[in-house]
Amino acid sequence: MRASEPTPVAATGPSLLGKLTSVTRLTRMPVLTVARKPEYTPEMKRHNVSGRLKAKVLVDSDGKVKDAAVLSDPGHGSRESGLDALLALQFDPGYADGAAVAVWIPFTITFEWQE
Repeated sequence: MRASEPTPVAATGPSLLGKLTSVTRLTRMPVLTVARKPEYTPEMKRHNVSGRLKAKVLVDSDGKVKDAAVLSDPGHGSRESGLDALLALQFDPGYADGAAVAVWIPFTITFEWQE
């Protein structure tokens, strides 16, 4: 299994604390509380990489990211760097029916090359 694909165990296994819910059923979306900038890899610097990494993250009912899947990226190591940053994010959890739930949400990281 590639690192960019969601891990089936994360969405259905015992490590997930909250009930997995569709984003369309949420009464409140997860709110980002702790962000982490991805590292610019030497290869990204060498190629002056700028662009957007689009992903989805599985935010659990405790606000921790349990899994992440990169959907597209600008290349040159941005996928791996972005995935590390995504897994370190923290949120106030999403809610449905008055309870904190687990949910996959879209997330974008923008890489802007600056010398």
